[in-house]
Amino acid sequence: MRVFKRQNDEEEVITVVVTATKGTYIVSQIAKKGLKLQSLESQENICTLSYIHQINGAVLSGNAEYLISVSDDGILRVWSLSLKKVIASFNADSALVSCAIAPDGLTILAGDELGRVHFLRVEGLKTLGSLRGD
Repeated sequence: MRVFKRQNDEEEVITVVVTATKGTYIVSQIAKKGLKLQSLESQENICTLSYIHQINGAVLSGNAEYLISVSDDGILRVWSLSLKKVIASFNADSALVSCAIAPDGLTILAGDELGRVHFLRVEGLKTLGSLRGD
């Protein structure tokens, strides 16, 4: 994780570097304000999402339509980047520390601090296959 100061003295933490079929992105957290998705190649700010909890991991869908994040509050969130809001969530009993999309493109995996792995599917998401990048 890399921490650096922005021009206005806000701390920004690079949480994860994620790849999608459309490129490589940096997911960073601006201290207690939100998440920022930025293109690594062009350094363009793709979007900023309002969020205050500590992010422990994130994964981007293959087509860069969805961002899945896990955090200290024990919640996995599926963000629609076009809508800039959470469209689905899952509450665990403890802090979530990692997440991934299974090769089937339908299943989201989340690991918690107690060593458990949660296997999840989002009901009603018509483009669920796009999690894989299809």
